[in-house]
Amino acid sequence: MKLTQYLLPSKRDVKMKNLYIVYARKSTESEDRQVSSIEDQINALKDKIIAPNKLKILVIFSESKSAKKPNRPEFNKMIDLIVKRGDIKGIICWKLNRLSRNPKDEGQIRQLLSDGTIEEIRTPDKTFVEADSDFIMAIEGAQAQRFISDLRKDSVRGTNSKIEKKWAPILAPAGYKNNTFERQGEKTISPHPQYFSLMRKLFELAMTGDYSVPMLMMEARKLGIRNARGNFLSKTQISKYLTNPFYTGRFVYAGQLYSGAHQAMLTDDEFDLLQSVLEQRAKPQKIHEDSPFSRMITCGECGRSITYENKIKKSGWTGQYYRCTKWNQTKIICKQPCLRKEDFESQVSEFLGSIKISDGLVKWAIKKLNDINDKETLLRKNQQETAIKNYKDSQRRLDSLLNLKLSPNNVNGELLTDEEYLDKKRTINLETQTFKNIVDSIDKGVDGWMDASMKCLEFAKGAQYKWQHGTAEDRRTILNAIGTKLILKDKKLVISAREPFLLIQNAVKNEVCTPTRTGTDFATLSVLGG
Repeated sequence: MKLTQYLLPSKRDVKMKNLYIVYARKSTESEDRQVSSIEDQINALKDKIIAPNKLKILVIFSESKSAKKPNRPEFNKMIDLIVKRGDIKGIICWKLNRLSRNPKDEGQIRQLLSDGTIEEIRTPDKTFVEADSDFIMAIEGAQAQRFISDLRKDSVRGTNSKIEKKWAPILAPAGYKNNTFERQGEKTISPHPQYFSLMRKLFELAMTGDYSVPMLMMEARKLGIRNARGNFLSKTQISKYLTNPFYTGRFVYAGQLYSGAHQAMLTDDEFDLLQSVLEQRAKPQKIHEDSPFSRMITCGECGRSITYENKIKKSGWTGQYYRCTKWNQTKIICKQPCLRKEDFESQVSEFLGSIKISDGLVKWAIKKLNDINDKETLLRKNQQETAIKNYKDSQRRLDSLLNLKLSPNNVNGELLTDEEYLDKKRTINLETQTFKNIVDSIDKGVDGWMDASMKCLEFAKGAQYKWQHGTAEDRRTILNAIGTKLILKDKKLVISAREPFLLIQNAVKNEVCTPTRTGTDFATLSVLGG
């Protein structure tokens, strides 16, 4: 809040050089949160200095800025006004450190006193004159700078302590929250009760490779995700989050990567997949309602992309075709014929029909998958117990290493040098993170495996109907889901289907997975979630 107040001095006040300037400042940083507000400072100056001495005030400058660095706007205006007018007797402020806490600003104030540009600086406790400019003010300035230096050292010490405890000294990214209710220096970061699972959902969308950053921003808004300051996520923030190792249980501080104590949202494999998607993902092509599959298909002869075009004959008849982009070029001519749109759609529908399974078959398959899952759950439990034991062992080794480093017998590094400590600590941290990732992946695998399997079966059941009756975007999604590669050659579309759909297709073709069977032929579908 600006409290700048201009008064109209008399000609006598100007001539006699009886004018004063009031300067009030309160920092927004922790260095002086205990200092009174700007209004309280001005009121105190009025009661203790201005009113009792009947001083004439030309202007009041005030601002909320730290004085650790120069170039405060209101301070600079005050200095310029004093130099320009030449008729200012002095400055009134709460304390000398309100004027400056850095060598540059301190030097300007001392120069004004030394040159006689102003005669004095008044505070409630003391009046500084030209004779004080070289000694007392220097001491006051040194004390202010020493205070800032000590504060900085304490801050660094507290930060290093947090890092040693594996807590990131940063503002928590979206999906997490800083536990501000804890003691200073011991504040932790935990999953946000509302946004953690939603951010996980956003990362899953990003890993598909079907979403650009602007699209992810829109999805984040639909999900209602907000950052630590309560704002919706911007494109810049999302871009940073997508490459932030914090979500894997680590954090970067001062250019160095540390192992964190906070709960990971992504495994290392998922994070690596996400980075690969970001690197390899091409700019999304604009999808037209009448040609949603352009550039999704490659030519089986020359390897170029297949494009879509309308042909209008002299009779006025219009036909839609898919053709190779090298077709009819002068330098390299591809001899592959065009494929009518109707024939293309029919071939895709025929493939989807080959993986179509009935409701009864889906229920039977899920029952079989549940039987398989029950057997594997016991195996996962044993694996998890082993991984947890290894994780705890590595944690104890790390604690023992720290105790040895801090031992009174190791003051001079006789038992363990700094280099040995850092080297061993780095090795144990890597082992600890590896075991932690194994535990996390097992936890996710128990539920994720069955969930992915059921989604795959449900997709196979309804994909053909959705292809025949859905939108252009639905059809594009279906092609992305079923095939790793689509090749057009000799008017035939070859779909290199993903392994789960190949298993379903083979099972349907050979009629080995009928609901009446009681054997385990369908057990091969246990890889559907893989």
